This record gives sequence, structure tokens and C-alpha cells, in this order.
Amino acid sequence: ATDLASLQSELRGSRETLRAREAANKERVTSLEGAVSASDAKLRAHEVQHSENIASLENELDALRAHLAAVQSTHEKVHVAKVDMAKVDVAKPPSANKDALVGEVASLQLDLAAVQDKVQ
Repeated sequence: ATDLASLQSELRGSRETLRAREAANKERVTSLEGAVSASDAKLRAHEVQHSENIASLENELDALRAHLAAVQSTHEKVHVAKVDMAKVDVAKPPSANKDALVGEVASLQLDLAAVQDKVQ
């Protein structure tokens, strides 16, 4: 009878220990699930931020390409104007050459103003 009572007592103690371990394990699982969920949320937020950064950089790159094209166009017009100025007909009266050059300068100034507006 003593052995049976001792075994029953030991069995109760083992059950209580198992229940306590099970409760502790459940708490740990809940805590770990919360940590995983928080990490997933952070990861998603970082992914969104990286996507936004990439989109912003792509937009900046597009704007820089457009600006470069405008600068190259203006540069080409200036080059053409220089070539045209080199071809000024010295046989014409100075006022005819002057009028043509004034018109070309005015056109170039408008192009330059447009490029400067885009830069700002």
C-alpha cells in the first residue's frame, strides 16, 4: 500500500510538472509567434521603403536624362549658330547680317531660358 501511495504521489507530481512545462511552452510559443509576426511586419515595411526608394531614383534618373537631352539640344543649336555666324556674308550690308544674328541670339536665349527653368 505504501508503494502504491508513493507511486500515486509521484505520478501526481509528474503530471503537475508536465502541466507546468506545457504551460511554459505554450507561453514561449506565443511569445515566439509574436516576435516572428513583428519581424515579418518590419521586413514588409523595409520592402515597401526600398520599392519607394527605387521608384524615386528611377524618376530622378528620368528627369536627369530629360535635362541632359535639353542641354545637348541647346549645345547643338549653339554649335549650329556658331557655324552659321562663321558663314556671315561679308558682302551683305552689316544691318542684314545684324538682323539675322539678333534673331538667332534671341532664339538661343529662349532655349537657354527654357533649359534653366527645367533645371530649377
